[in-house]
Amino acid sequence: MKKTIVFILTLALVKFSFAQNKKKQIKILNNRVDSLKIAFQNENSIKNNEINKLVNTTKDLELQKANLQNNGAVLNATISDLKRNNSLLKDSLNSSLNNIIKLDSDNKRAFQKISELKAKLDSVNKLYEKLTKVSTVKIGTQEWMTEDIKTTVYNNGDPIYEAKQEEQWVECANKKIGCYRKLSNGTLVYNGFAVNDERGILPIGFELPTYSQFAQLIKFLGGGESQMGKATKSLATYPIIIPGNDFQKDVNLKTNGSSGFKAKAGGFVYESGGLDNNMWETNFCNCSYWWTASNEVSSYEEADVVIAGNIVVVDIGYCSQDLGGGKGLYPPTFGFAVRGIKK
Repeated sequence: MKKTIVFILTLALVKFSFAQNKKKQIKILNNRVDSLKIAFQNENSIKNNEINKLVNTTKDLELQKANLQNNGAVLNATISDLKRNNSLLKDSLNSSLNNIIKLDSDNKRAFQKISELKAKLDSVNKLYEKLTKVSTVKIGTQEWMTEDIKTTVYNNGDPIYEAKQEEQWVECANKKIGCYRKLSNGTLVYNGFAVNDERGILPIGFELPTYSQFAQLIKFLGGGESQMGKATKSLATYPIIIPGNDFQKDVNLKTNGSSGFKAKAGGFVYESGGLDNNMWETNFCNCSYWWTASNEVSSYEEADVVIAGNIVVVDIGYCSQDLGGGKGLYPPTFGFAVRGIKK
């Protein structure tokens, strides 16, 4: 009986102990479950956070993508604008370059035009000076220029042809064209075509004197023959040398130029173009010749034979046998100096 009771008690203790152990194990398991649950919750929270982060990152990336797309569209638009602007700029530059080229061409033409106008202005100024600035002297009732003209242009500015060679002088004569030639002593002599050209070669207010006007001048100054008379001495400003011969020495006539006419030693050009002032080795010219507006001498002077188209020429001093004597009739193909008288 006792053994049975002991056995039962032992068994009961064993069961109780086993029960206690079970409870402990259950509690331990529950604690583990709770720990695992907490760990799972923590891990799940972390995952949720990561997921949220990934979601947010994805949203950011989507936003950036959208921004990039927008920026790309803007960039493409900007590139298109730049291309269009570049094309417009290129066209503008080409147009500007063409304008510059045209402007440069226009400037060259304008510069040439200015140069031409300046040349014309210089010519006009010279012409104005020629036509207005004239030195004169009053001799009796007449007013004469104090020097022979030296114009190289007509009164409208057109140039007078310069015949530098004999052939050119003859060519002008054949074509009846006005021309001039410069003698070695500086005198300018003109053919009759230049003297009678309607464009005029005398300054404004002056005219080509007639033979009668020259005769009046010489008479007022005392007359005398054209080589050694009183008039010649007062007109000329150079000594007049009359060549001698085997029986007579050279005659050196001293002049005084007291009239103020200031006649200078000159010369003339033959119709062949030859120069009278190159006839002697010494190249002296002790005479003066002038065209007149007359084609016949005055009635009170000894008349020469009048030939149609010939013009009266007056001279003082001594240069050649064929022109000595004070007057002569010569065709316009010769060349003589020109002296004007006030109208």
